[in-house]
Amino acid sequence: MSLDDLSVDDLRQFSLSGDPISIEDATRLFDLIHQGDRIRRSFEMNDVECKAANAFAEKHGACKAHPIGGSKFSYIFTPTIGMNVHIKCLICGEEKDISDYDCW
Repeated sequence: MSLDDLSVDDLRQFSLSGDPISIEDATRLFDLIHQGDRIRRSFEMNDVECKAANAFAEKHGACKAHPIGGSKFSYIFTPTIGMNVHIKCLICGEEKDISDYDCW
């Protein structure tokens, strides 16, 4: 029996049966079983932080964008008791804390 013919529920049961499987199938099985366990996170900035980021970007208007990819800024989000937000110019290296501490 091929793993390609089995559903995720079948794969869960198959993994508990004790039947020998190849390393490749075991890896695929692990990935399929744990698909739902992956953590996806997204970070958002509020209006105060967006305003601060825009002001920072305007200040760095003279910094030329990176020739590959055009990236100019990096946003760093650090979860603490609130969300710490920094913006960094990838051209000149200046970094600024734009966290809205009033919302913590």
